[in-house]
Amino acid sequence: MGPDERLSIESMRTRFEELLSTDLLNPEDTTVLVYDHAEIVRRCTLLTSAFPDTSVHSVAVKAVALPQLLSETRAHGFGAEAASEAEIAIAIKAGIPAAQIVFDSPAKTVTELRNALVTGVGINIDNLEEARRVRELIKESPSRNLMGLRINPQIGQGKIGTTSVAGRFSKFGIPIQESRAQIIDCYRANVWLSSIHVHTGSQGMSLEQLVEGVRRVCDLALEVGDQITTVDIGGGLPVSYKRGNAPRPTMVEYVSELEKVCPELFSGRYRIVTEFGRWLFANAGWLATKIEYTKRSAERRIAVVHAGGDLFVRPIYQPEIWQHEVDVFSMDAERDMESDRSPWSVAGPLCFSGDFLAQERLLPNSEPGDWIIVQDAGAYTFSAVSRYNSRPMPKVVMDEFSQWRLLRERESADDVVNFWIGRTSSPDHS
Repeated sequence: MGPDERLSIESMRTRFEELLSTDLLNPEDTTVLVYDHAEIVRRCTLLTSAFPDTSVHSVAVKAVALPQLLSETRAHGFGAEAASEAEIAIAIKAGIPAAQIVFDSPAKTVTELRNALVTGVGINIDNLEEARRVRELIKESPSRNLMGLRINPQIGQGKIGTTSVAGRFSKFGIPIQESRAQIIDCYRANVWLSSIHVHTGSQGMSLEQLVEGVRRVCDLALEVGDQITTVDIGGGLPVSYKRGNAPRPTMVEYVSELEKVCPELFSGRYRIVTEFGRWLFANAGWLATKIEYTKRSAERRIAVVHAGGDLFVRPIYQPEIWQHEVDVFSMDAERDMESDRSPWSVAGPLCFSGDFLAQERLLPNSEPGDWIIVQDAGAYTFSAVSRYNSRPMPKVVMDEFSQWRLLRERESADDVVNFWIGRTSSPDHS
């Protein structure tokens, strides 16, 4: 495969047939999320080889959240970017040292900040008020944690507004245009600030925007001076969700343009930190969900499956922006799954009328017992789950060197009940 190409539907069908022949799945497993180990390794290798050896790469926990997957990237030296205290705990559970975790959140509490300082976690400080809080906490107990300010470079929104965070207005970071003087004053008043952070957005940002955001922060770092030794450039590189639509820029193109526009990043003056998530995992995972029923409504063919808005929140609620390609797998090798295609809608199991994984897609004539394969489901699927209708989280497996490994068992009904009971109540109180 090329540097940013995706797994083929043919390979998914072949591997799924092999998975069905193992004892990993049972009749209750109506949905399974599958990761391809080789693709994860390939992307980790591509990322590390594209940047200087002194760079530090962190995985955005919000993209995957499974410690088992973070352990895979940890084996390649990757750290973690965490957006909550629980995500920090997930990263530590995966074996990632605290010093290789950076804490990003626009709503960190004093307790969370104190805990991060004590455990050695790095902090990307979101605003000037948070910087004042950290300064007071450091007075209590001096810290050598890596810390820096998150800057909004204000380069404009990308094609997807909800994942663009560097517009003139943003809930994230300190706006560079209105607050440049205050940012510089903050660094000079707090010598423990040795890093600077920027993230322009995810999926939908152009190469020019991604690089311009870094350029503006590099200019700021140069103005601050030698105090800044680390530049955290975030993540956000787009991935493809459609065949024949190669993502631009590729990782190699992105780094090449960075080197051209921001040469000081590659001069040895700064340590580069990255925070990729979607780019590492989206194309490395796919999901299979069983067709339970087929029916017609107003002359439309509908396949009812066991995955929908519970696992694909963005595609369900914003289908005009987020779409996954889907296809059908049949256990019947004699059926023609290519030539006889017609429009089908794939309906999820949740109790609202908009729960459709796909609308009017050209698919083979489907039957109960067939499976819908949802491509490019490796990021923001398990971690962005909705608990509506209390659907159990599905089984997760890894295709590893032509062997299958169970990463996470399917939730039972008791597991879901315990989730809702929580820690402060008891079934005896019902």
